[in-house]
Amino acid sequence: MKNLLGIIILMLMVVFTSSCSEDFLEQTPSDRPSEDVLFASLEGAKIHLIGIYSLQNYYYGEGTRGIIAPDVMGDDALVVSSRNYSRYIYFYNYSFTVNSSRPWNFWRYSYRTISNCNLFLEQIQNIEGDEAVKSDLMAQAYALRAFSYFNLVRWFGETAYTDDPNGRGIIINNTVNNLDGYNLPRSTVGEVYAQIIADLNAAEQGAVGSDYKGFVDASGVAAIQARVYLTMGDWANASKYAKKAYEGFTLIDEATYLSGFSDVSSEDIWSQKFDDSDTNIYLSIPSFTYTSDDITYDEDWNGPDGEPDGVIDYYDVYIGKRGAEFVFGYNSIRVTRELIDLFEDTDFRKKMFPINLDPAGNPIMLDPANGIVSHARYTTADGHLTTKWKSRTDLGTGDFSRIRASEMYLIEAEAEARLGNDGPAQAALLTIQQRADATVTSVPETGQALIDKILLERRKELFLEGHRFFDLKRLDMDLDRTASADDHWSDFTDIGLADPNIVPKNSVSQRFCLPIPQDEIDSNEALTDQDQNSAFR
Repeated sequence: MKNLLGIIILMLMVVFTSSCSEDFLEQTPSDRPSEDVLFASLEGAKIHLIGIYSLQNYYYGEGTRGIIAPDVMGDDALVVSSRNYSRYIYFYNYSFTVNSSRPWNFWRYSYRTISNCNLFLEQIQNIEGDEAVKSDLMAQAYALRAFSYFNLVRWFGETAYTDDPNGRGIIINNTVNNLDGYNLPRSTVGEVYAQIIADLNAAEQGAVGSDYKGFVDASGVAAIQARVYLTMGDWANASKYAKKAYEGFTLIDEATYLSGFSDVSSEDIWSQKFDDSDTNIYLSIPSFTYTSDDITYDEDWNGPDGEPDGVIDYYDVYIGKRGAEFVFGYNSIRVTRELIDLFEDTDFRKKMFPINLDPAGNPIMLDPANGIVSHARYTTADGHLTTKWKSRTDLGTGDFSRIRASEMYLIEAEAEARLGNDGPAQAALLTIQQRADATVTSVPETGQALIDKILLERRKELFLEGHRFFDLKRLDMDLDRTASADDHWSDFTDIGLADPNIVPKNSVSQRFCLPIPQDEIDSNEALTDQDQNSAFR
C-alpha cells in the first residue's frame, strides 16, 4: 500500500509540473513516471488514468478556467473592474494576443491530456488482466481524449461546425513516441469532430455504469455525446444521447440546489474533485463567486474613514453581521441585473442572488413602488453577487458538477423542438421549469417561440457552468452587452470593433475563438503565421 501511495503521489506531482518545452505536442512527455512502472499491471494503469483526470481538472485548464471563462465571455457574467487580480479580464475583454498565457494554458493542458491518453491506449494493450476492466479503462481514456479535442476545437476552431465544418480547426495527433509527431497541420473543424465522434463511439462500446461520478462512466460518455451532437446540430443524436445520459438520475430539490454544487448529487453525471491538499484553493471555482448570505448594511454606507464613499464594500456591512466567512477568495465574478430579472420571484433559483438588508433585516428596495429589491454588490459597482458555487467546508474543497442531468433535459428539449417535435420538447422543458418554480404548470409555446424559450432556460439553469460563449458561437449570435451596459465595463472598441458593447457573430467577426499560441506556430514545422486565426494575424 505504501508503494502504491507513493506512485500516486509521484503521478500527481509530475502531472502538474510546469514545463517550458516549446514542443506542445511532444509525444514522449517528460511529466510522467516511466512506462515500466505505470503499465506493469492494471493497477498501475489506473494510476496513470488518475493522473489524466488530474490534468483534465487542472485549474488553469478545464478545471476552473474552463467553467468560468466561457461565461465571462458572454453577456450574463463579468469580472469586476477593480481588485480583480488580473484574472479573467482578458477573457472578459476579448483582449488576447498570440503570446497570451491564458489561451496557451488551455492548449497546453488539453494536449497534455491527449498525449497521455495516446500513451495509455497504446500501453494498456500489452497488460494482462481482466478484459472487462481493461475495456472500461480504455473507454474512459477515449472519452477524455474526445472531451479534450471537443474543448480545443470550440476554443480554437475558427468556425463553428454549424456554420462551416470546413473551417480551420485544431491539430489532431493520436500518435505516441514519434519525434516528428508534433509537426502536424491544422485539421478542419469537420475532421476534428469526426475524430471526436470516433473516440466517443469507442468509449460507448466499453463504458460501464458506476456510482462514483468523478470518472466518466457510461452515462458520462452519453452526456458528452449529447453535448457534441448538439454543437454539431445533429438533433436526432443529441436527443437520443441526452435521454440515455439522464436515465436513472433524479433532479435535486431546492435545498440541495442552493447549497452550491459542492457535493455529488443525484443529478451529477460527471463531477470534478477539488481537495485543499493538492489544489490551489484560491484558484478553485468558489473562490471567484460569493459564498455567504444576504448582506446587512449600516444605515450609512461608509468608507474606511467613516465617511460615505458611494462604494458598497466591507465598511458598509453592519458590524453585527461581519464574520470570518463573509468573503472568501478572489470574489471577483459577478452577474448582471438583466440575468437576475429573467427569474420570476416564485423561482427558487433567484435565491442564488443575495439581496441587501437594513439592520432590522428588511430588504432594501431598489424600486419600492414596484416591489423590486436591491440585489447585493460588493467592493465595486460592477454587477451583482451570486452564490451559484460554494465550497463544501474550507475554501475550494468539494466535488463540483461538470455535467448535470438538467443540462441533458435542456439538450433533449432543444433537439426535439428543432426536429419539430413540440410535445417531447415541451415535456423536457417543463421538467426543468417545474423543479424550480411550482407555479409553472405548462409550456404553451410551439415552433420558434418554443426554441427561444428553451434557449432562455439554458441561460437561467446553466449560468456560470461554462456554456454561454459556446452557445453564442454555435448559434452564430452576436455577443451584445447593451442591455446590461450599466453592469458591464468592457469596451470592444479597444480591440478594433465598432460598437463598445457588441462583438458581431462569429460568421462575421471570427472573434469567437482564441489565438493559436505563437510558440506552437514557431515550433511546429507544419505551421506558419498564416495558420493563425484571422482575428489575430
